[in-house]
This record gives sequence, structure tokens and C-alpha cells, in this order.
Amino acid sequence: MFKPGKIIRKFEAGNGREIILRYPKMGDVGALLKFINKLVAEPNIGIAKTKKATKKEEANWLKSNINAMKKGKLKMIVAEAGGKIIGETEIRIGQDVQKHVADFGIAIAKEYRSIGIGTEMMRTIFEEAKKIGMEIITLKVFSFNNHAIKTYENMGFKPFGVLPKGIYKYKKYADEIYMFKNI
Repeated sequence: MFKPGKIIRKFEAGNGREIILRYPKMGDVGALLKFINKLVAEPNIGIAKTKKATKKEEANWLKSNINAMKKGKLKMIVAEAGGKIIGETEIRIGQDVQKHVADFGIAIAKEYRSIGIGTEMMRTIFEEAKKIGMEIITLKVFSFNNHAIKTYENMGFKPFGVLPKGIYKYKKYADEIYMFKNI
């Protein structure tokens, strides 16, 4: 059951740091704002945002997500290391005829990539998805994000389509790859 700030699990990352996976709370607005704005500024990262968020925009986004979690339409987990948010993942639950399908997204701070945090975040969010009856997880990934594609394939995702030139970022077009996983 969703409770803002509730810790779901703790583990040790490949760098020896303790990582806490928990539900978000409204008090996370400032930390999430720093996190997302740092990602937006990072070149060649596969996130959909192109402009930094304001504190008001981030607060509205978080409030909307918390409300969606209370209604059972979203599962969202933040990753914390040393009191700092270093990752975020979510599954958005389909509606009506797709109530068994969830759309997945994940983002991790650059200095915390490639040490097992993303894998643990995915395992945890997929366990959460299974508990609420999800059967299929889908995602979209930018074709230039080779690290993410390889990680998703290692987690059992398979491509099922491509939207040619589906992304326009960094003043160039890129394909958007659609992937799925049965859980």
C-alpha cells in the first residue's frame, strides 16, 4: 500500500554505498528538481525533457504523481544515497482494456550508473507491478541510448517496434525503439 516516503528496500550498490528505494513524498520536490535539472543539462541522455523545470512545475508534477499513486494508477520509486535522490523509476498503469499493461521509465544520476542501481530499481518496480496484477511492461528508448538498450535486453525486454525519427533532440532526429517484457 502506498504511503509517502515509505522505504521499500535497502541494498548496497557496486560502489559500496547504501541505496534506499522508497516512495516519493512532497518534501522531495527540491531534491527531485535538482535531480531532473541535472539530467536535462547532461548531453546525449535519453530523457524526454529538454528544458529545466521550475520548482512550481516540479511540485505540480510530484503532486500529480502522488495523487495518481493514491488512486492506483501509478507506481513510483525514488533511489536515495546519502540523503540525496539519485534515481527515479515509475510504471504508469494502462486503462480499460490495457489494465494489465504498464508503461515504464527510469532515470539515474550519471555518477551512479553502471553499478547495479538501475537493475535493482527495475527488479523492485517490477515486483511492485506484479503485486497489482500487471502482466506486461512496455518502454520507449532513444536509439542512441545503447547502454540503456543493453540493460533492458539483459532484463528480458524485447523490441517490438521502431518509430523512425520519433525523437528530435540535440538538433537531430533519432528513432524511438519500443520494447516489452512479460512479468
